[in-house]
Amino acid sequence: MRATTAYGLVGFLFIMFLIGAPSAWASALHDAAKTGNIEDMQRMLTEGYGVNEADEQGNLPLHYASANGYVAIVQLLTDHGVTLDSTDMQGRTALQISTIAGKTDVMIALLTAGANVNAKAKSGGTALHLTTVLRNRDLAEVLIQHGADVNVLGKHETSRSLDGTPLHWAVKLAETRMVDQLIGAGADMTIKNSAGLTPARAARSHYMRTRNSIYFEISRLLKIRSEQREEQQKSHTQQP
Repeated sequence: MRATTAYGLVGFLFIMFLIGAPSAWASALHDAAKTGNIEDMQRMLTEGYGVNEADEQGNLPLHYASANGYVAIVQLLTDHGVTLDSTDMQGRTALQISTIAGKTDVMIALLTAGANVNAKAKSGGTALHLTTVLRNRDLAEVLIQHGADVNVLGKHETSRSLDGTPLHWAVKLAETRMVDQLIGAGADMTIKNSAGLTPARAARSHYMRTRNSIYFEISRLLKIRSEQREEQQKSHTQQP
């Protein structure tokens, strides 16, 4: 049975923004991945169609299936040896695309199959960095539970202030709860971004520039969590 999409015009335009318009170079396998036609997909794979054929935008069928949330097709492609960490023209893997699209089931399927949770896009960010931009703690938790490095440094191509770890990005975006989530997951509060700022110093800098009280609260939160961590470390070293 041909799977149906839950997208209207807005959803269609979002997917086109995410992975580009249909390409003249796209194969029938790409078409099946876009529409969720698993029967055609199975037939073509049996006939020997290449799962790693990219269209002119660098998208594999896996990228389209991931963006649309077609878990069964993603699993079928992984079973047939698709390159999980292949990137599109913007350097994004299927995992990053599924993260942007908010397709949790696809993310889990890709991670279970062995996708690199810490792969970086051309933007310099990993999938975990992207969750801060999306302001989505649930997606962040999925990635953390599957081994995402909370201390990996990313370098944003257009905004120097978004350089740094996911914690730096969460601070910049004034995401207080995500800041606390990342600290709880072991984020190092002493790492500096390319501007030489720790997350706490970055928060103070943002506050002085914008006078946004959220940055002041984040600065206080970072100070409290840093002191708590120091106390925990002291208690561990003092144990016989």
